[in-house]
Amino acid sequence: MKSFFPDKLKTARMMRGLSLEALSLKMEGLVTKQALSKYEKGKMQPSETVLQALAETLQLPLGYFRQRSVEVGQINFRTDSRMPARSVGQMVSIAQDLMERYLRLEDSLSLSSSFVNPLRSLRVASSDDVEKAAERLRSKWQLGYFPIFSVYEMLESMGVKLIEFDAGVSHVMGFSTFVNKDIPLVVVNLSANATVERKRFTALHELGHLLLNFASDLDESRCERLCHLFAGAVLCPSSVLYKELGNVRTSLTLNELVSLKNRYGISVSAIVHRAKDLSVISPQYYNDIFNNHIHANPMERGWGGYPIPEHTDRFERLLIRAVAEGYFSVEEAAEFIGESVCGYRERLNVL
Repeated sequence: MKSFFPDKLKTARMMRGLSLEALSLKMEGLVTKQALSKYEKGKMQPSETVLQALAETLQLPLGYFRQRSVEVGQINFRTDSRMPARSVGQMVSIAQDLMERYLRLEDSLSLSSSFVNPLRSLRVASSDDVEKAAERLRSKWQLGYFPIFSVYEMLESMGVKLIEFDAGVSHVMGFSTFVNKDIPLVVVNLSANATVERKRFTALHELGHLLLNFASDLDESRCERLCHLFAGAVLCPSSVLYKELGNVRTSLTLNELVSLKNRYGISVSAIVHRAKDLSVISPQYYNDIFNNHIHANPMERGWGGYPIPEHTDRFERLLIRAVAEGYFSVEEAAEFIGESVCGYRERLNVL
């Protein structure tokens, strides 16, 4: 407990969105704010009574505090000034907890995954570099120029860990980082990604942060812009866009944009962005489309939709496998995901 407890307590507190004072109040004076601060700094250890009370207050199993924490690297966030720092910390803590369980589950099944960045040697300083990076990724991952059936499944099959949850705030689309130095993690916030096209785009945008080797003189806003370009280029390669729309257009129809959206899982607005970036349409016509059409229908209601849902269920599938193979009891699995034993047993359907 001495090695893991301070970090685990801080993660659990932030995961529940509690300040030190709020946690002390919830424990009805059993432990002071000052004592909690000393616990998190490793300057003092709780008694078994306090430890049990902490577990009950934070709604976590007692064993949680004795398990190793994962090492989270630099966080790549897309946020704004309206996003409170505590909410950002809460999102990161939730993702950290989910990732810890994910890796423990893989360890119990003796699963190991390695990740190789196919773009590591490619320096990115311009939009042309991004187009080359997207082409190389599709080539290295053997995607061809066909629509990507499921972005989530593609990422997970290549060793990228993907987590999605509803953060309750819409100011952050998602974030990404490396866990334990070499495990890529992409997090998608369901509150900010209401459509399947947005989920696909956000996941690939965050992948860009992990894979692209940006030139050192690029500022944060430029890197964000290039990650946007990367997501669009991976979803709809330039050769596909030229084939579908032509090299130069003075007008576009909604029907052809919706057709691309339905087949390639990329929003109409992202297609229009690509058409402008690839000089298929002029900046003036691009502004006209956004000002008169897309801004009036930001959710693109009535403009088709990619028919294949994006949902990450690898963790759940691995947990079911662990139960079926005897690595976890039903009771242990239910505790592992914070579900009632009866509820989990009902939907497990072990033969």
